[in-house]
Amino acid sequence: GGRSLLGSVFPGSLCFYDRAKHPGVKGLLALTLDDAPCRRRDGDFCMVAEIQELLREFDAQATFFCCTDYVAGHEELMHDLLRDGHEVANHCPADRSYAGEREDAFEAALLQSEGVCDGLRAAVFGQESTPCLDADAASEVPAARWFRAPHGRMSAPMKKVLDKHGFTNVLTDCYGNDPWIRDADYLAQAMLDRASCGSIAVIHMPERGFREYNLRALRIFLAGLRQREIQVVTLSTLHREAHARSEIPTTVVGPLGDGGI
Repeated sequence: GGRSLLGSVFPGSLCFYDRAKHPGVKGLLALTLDDAPCRRRDGDFCMVAEIQELLREFDAQATFFCCTDYVAGHEELMHDLLRDGHEVANHCPADRSYAGEREDAFEAALLQSEGVCDGLRAAVFGQESTPCLDADAASEVPAARWFRAPHGRMSAPMKKVLDKHGFTNVLTDCYGNDPWIRDADYLAQAMLDRASCGSIAVIHMPERGFREYNLRALRIFLAGLRQREIQVVTLSTLHREAHARSEIPTTVVGPLGDGGI
């Protein structure tokens, strides 16, 4: 199927963990939400609390890829997410492609964004700087720092900077193209059709008046996964379980293309 072809497209990005190579991902799927928390500083537009309540209802955990220019004014909501066991990750400061940036300019943007994520983590966990997942010496689970290229677009300078700072670019094998499709039932079914053990699902943060339909789409998606007895976890949890019982070294694979991620 299409999942097996991902490795031939821009290799070097993580789209899923293959259950055949990583039996620990049986029954698990990572949920990621892009463009968190909200484009508008006005709290009346922000739907982080609604997403948090929905995730609680389904006993689900998620990784929130933050456009860190959006964080100011929503810090307490993001702290609450972290206290609930969710995680934040780096999606650059702004919602635009960085593929045309020089290496030094992209590096500055990456580190600026990670500084904001570190500040959120430090406010909750009291640590100045932590990767999303610290290395686990006992189980030999490697440390991980998550990044998602805005709009799914990568460049050679970006890849060089990510490698330098130990980041993995994360894309998806489970995506409904929600920036362009507004039918919540269609989006949820498209994602459910693609979802399997070890998948990395992507949906964009809903806001009042902007992609608000994604709240309903996410509810339907989570309900479908519950029926299939698939547990929804953070990216770091999926990574940890993948490596805890890994039979073959991790193979990372490329993106689906520029679909507005």
